[in-house]
Amino acid sequence: MNAINADATCALCAALLDARNRSKEHVIPNAIGGRLTTQTFICAACNNTHGHAWDAELARQTNWFSSSLGITRHRGEVPKERVQTIDGTGLWLRSDGTMAPEHPRSEVHETDGKVTIQIVARNIDEAHRMLKAARRKFPSIDVEKAKQEMEVKDEFLSSPLHVQLQIGGPEACRSIVKTALAYASTCGVPHLCCDAALGYLQHIDSPSPFGFAYTFEFVKARPSETVLHCVGLMGDPKRGILLSYIEYFGHFRFLVRLATHYSGEPVNASYAIDPVSGKEEHIDLDWNISDDQIRAIVDGTADVYPGMMKAAHHIIPIVLKRNEDRQRQRVIVEAFEYAAVSLGFRPGDAIPTAHSERFVALMMEKLSPYLHHLVARSNRPPALSDADPFWNGPSSQDA
Repeated sequence: MNAINADATCALCAALLDARNRSKEHVIPNAIGGRLTTQTFICAACNNTHGHAWDAELARQTNWFSSSLGITRHRGEVPKERVQTIDGTGLWLRSDGTMAPEHPRSEVHETDGKVTIQIVARNIDEAHRMLKAARRKFPSIDVEKAKQEMEVKDEFLSSPLHVQLQIGGPEACRSIVKTALAYASTCGVPHLCCDAALGYLQHIDSPSPFGFAYTFEFVKARPSETVLHCVGLMGDPKRGILLSYIEYFGHFRFLVRLATHYSGEPVNASYAIDPVSGKEEHIDLDWNISDDQIRAIVDGTADVYPGMMKAAHHIIPIVLKRNEDRQRQRVIVEAFEYAAVSLGFRPGDAIPTAHSERFVALMMEKLSPYLHHLVARSNRPPALSDADPFWNGPSSQDA
């Protein structure tokens, strides 16, 4: 990366960047797991006014990926995501991969003077509050005794999720173009060379300089099991083009035309990262794309649907597998702790051989719902198909 230039100016407002107003800007938004930063791009005021708002909207629209993968941020956690099963059940997907009901509910039955309460709650404290509420209708309920006798059970989905994978709107789209411009800046390309990107970011009525890049495979030898964020830059003064390729979560793919006519130095660079581990990945980009193909992508006339489906079929199984791996690990740890505590040991204690048979039985008791879930899921058809109702694809780009 380039050293800080004392004469650098903000790309958005042209203010001189110095120690007082220099901003540490993430090239790929940290809200979706980006790590690479630059201090020669925009000032603190523009970052606060524009950058944060644009990146927040991009993060909101891609939050299903962030929650499902469990990405980490420098500040704050990934917010929970509302999801819905195909049969209409509303749930909250949390950043640790667990789900909670969107709305708590309870059923109270009284038979021969005995009251039975079934509660579906988002956490144990909420269940306790619902117990107290039930006592108002059934005064015979002994809340403290009910708390002690409460049996907590995990439930697993019996219906696939319906997820809308859309991206668009003025804020999210400007975040995309900002990433392209920020990466160009780190590669030493002067801001003023990027007139198409600058015009779009600075003026609300400027034409959009990018499109969905699904008709051309830019990533050479795409990794088969890796979720990628990547940004690439290619400048060819002979053809007069300065382009950036951007990919989020291996699925959302964009081509940005940074300049209307580029006459600067030749440039070819790329950066990629696994947003879960933070590990930088080496990729090569294919820039053997024709002017007609570029024009069709940026103008929005290219037929992107087949490519979108191909991208979805590639990346969705990887995301689901990573989320399932997290869930399996969590269930096993919880079963181990449940068995240990039930036998009077603390989590992490070595279990004496004399208790091994009972310990295994208790673990299997706790694991039983998860094992039933796996069997039931194995009998369901694949979750992704061309006609699958959860797949809606990206929305049209909105200036």
